[in-house]
Amino acid sequence: MSIQLKLRGLANLKNFIDPIRASILGNWLKSPLIVGAFPHQGMVHKDGEKASAKAAAELGQMYCLSASSTYGMEEVCSVSEGGPKLLLIDARLPEAVRRDLVERACKIPDFKGIIIDAQYYSNRVTENEWKNDFIIPPHLKCGTLEKYRSSHGTTNELRDSYGLLKDNERISIDEVQKIKDQLRMARRSDMKVVVKGIMCKEDGLQAMSMGADAIYVSNGCHKKAVGVPCTIAVLKSIT
Repeated sequence: MSIQLKLRGLANLKNFIDPIRASILGNWLKSPLIVGAFPHQGMVHKDGEKASAKAAAELGQMYCLSASSTYGMEEVCSVSEGGPKLLLIDARLPEAVRRDLVERACKIPDFKGIIIDAQYYSNRVTENEWKNDFIIPPHLKCGTLEKYRSSHGTTNELRDSYGLLKDNERISIDEVQKIKDQLRMARRSDMKVVVKGIMCKEDGLQAMSMGADAIYVSNGCHKKAVGVPCTIAVLKSIT
């Protein structure tokens, strides 16, 4: 017995553009998709985050910019003006650095929210990266974090963002409220706060009780650790 597959090509998609529009964090987008944060994009293209942010803006999509970006947030936003953006801040950064990053984002109208990455990173993952000889080309910089290298950094290594990332750094239970207070003081209450790293319903409820406007289901770099499920496997149990 033979089975023949009948391929169905998509046609007249222009008639279906409007129905897939979605409101994300109060911003209407052409589709319910967000370009996720990825650090050090200069490793794969000389224009790095500037190119991806510009493309997202032209397509009317929201763009997540990692604080560990090759180019500084101000430079990225200058070439992608008008495109809605979120800034991803690693919880392992010193609190003074986190506060200043939020302040800088508040001055840029394109930023519509802050994502605080509250995941716990295992030492095993970090060790695996070193064992695999993961190296960021020395000619690249960590643009957004460059200003903190001399005041808070301990190394010139980009892999750990100039030594700014502390494995023992943990955000406090009132971190979300601290960010919201900053936004309010800067008259940017329109910006939302998202907590990233949620992998179970209990953590999601805790994040919402902390005042988060949304949660970001993610296992981050834990995907390389043994026994950690993929995000799609836990999504249903959370929602």
